[in-house]
Amino acid sequence: MANKPVPVPKPGRAELEARLAKASRRISGRFERLEAHIPSGPTATAKQLLSNKKVRLGLAAGAGLLIGLFFVRRSRRSSSPYDEGLEAISDRLVQSVVDRLRDGASPEEAVSGAVRESPPVLHLRESPGILSEFVSILSKTVSSVVAKEVGKHLLTLLSKVREDSDEV
Repeated sequence: MANKPVPVPKPGRAELEARLAKASRRISGRFERLEAHIPSGPTATAKQLLSNKKVRLGLAAGAGLLIGLFFVRRSRRSSSPYDEGLEAISDRLVQSVVDRLRDGASPEEAVSGAVRESPPVLHLRESPGILSEFVSILSKTVSSVVAKEVGKHLLTLLSKVREDSDEV
């Protein structure tokens, strides 16, 4: 005897909707339980650290230094330490040689005349050392943070003075 497949009755629309609603409630319950285990705000440690003025000042100074160093390094890569780049000097010499050759000069005369007229000298720009740049960035950052904190302190004092004068 061969095994005949047993026909399975197809569920109706109402039964399918009931199953879907039950599955939806189960999934929602799981999500709610998971969300209960996930912290929704800063941790107690983060709150404690951020409430300390010295830590905030340190974080602000550190962030300022990192941002400053990022921009200093980026600007160093993008600019050459030469007032006039090698390409500009070589282009000027080539043009001078070509002009002299057109005027009938020999190649030796054209090159020596062009070099005599405009010698290929590179002038190095003075660039500050890394320590002086670090000190400059640090001083700017510290002065900015101090100015901000002084401003906050002054606002607090002014609001207290105003409250005291309102009470009288």
